[in-house]
Amino acid sequence: MKKQISTYITIILVGILLLNLIINDILALQKLGRYMEDTGAVALLLLRINIWGIMFGVLIEWWEAKRIITGHMKPNRLIIPTIVLLLVQMLLALSPIINNLKWLMMVHPHPVFRNSIYAWLLNPFGEPRTHVAINILTGVMLVRSLAKKESD
Repeated sequence: MKKQISTYITIILVGILLLNLIINDILALQKLGRYMEDTGAVALLLLRINIWGIMFGVLIEWWEAKRIITGHMKPNRLIIPTIVLLLVQMLLALSPIINNLKWLMMVHPHPVFRNSIYAWLLNPFGEPRTHVAINILTGVMLVRSLAKKESD
């Protein structure tokens, strides 16, 4: 019983640590300005936000992650959309061209840029909180796509 309580306390503390790392990087990103000042620093911060978010998603599924580590792993069909999400998030984090396009569509004075379908599709990805949500989902999907079902 004491071991279970210490495990839960550890999981909660690691979760709080990851959330603090995410918030710290988001605040640092906001200090840099809206993706325009230093694209290398922005890419690094977005990459770190991606990693912390994925780790938090894995932490949500900690029991299954523990089973994967102990050898109960069997990839399933969910691995394909998980890899696609992971690649899209990394591309969005590391591509200064995409970051500049998002900036253009958010602040450009011409309504064609602000109200176009492209702006509608890309604007959510200009927000770090969207990156976090998608990365948490990716972490959960990653664990679920690799975990062997107990019935198998």
